[in-house]
Amino acid sequence: MESTIADVLYDYAKARLTEEQIKRIYSANDLLRTIEDDDEEEIKEEIWNIVKHSLHWTSLIEMIRTLIEEDEEEEEEESSDTE
Repeated sequence: MESTIADVLYDYAKARLTEEQIKRIYSANDLLRTIEDDDEEEIKEEIWNIVKHSLHWTSLIEMIRTLIEEDEEEEEEESSDTE
């Protein structure tokens, strides 16, 4: 099963927070205030793994290549206009 960002935060809450802390969570800000710096780094790593595994890399690379080609064409047009 593929994890979601919500799963990562749920696992964090389940593993790291006390029952008392959980009882005081009523909003996103309540949960965010419980996250320590070390926990934040672990959460970021988990979320980055989700991003890396969910991206359609071929499409992204095609988009980047298209951007580069458009920039090169623009530069060629500008250089031919100045001649």
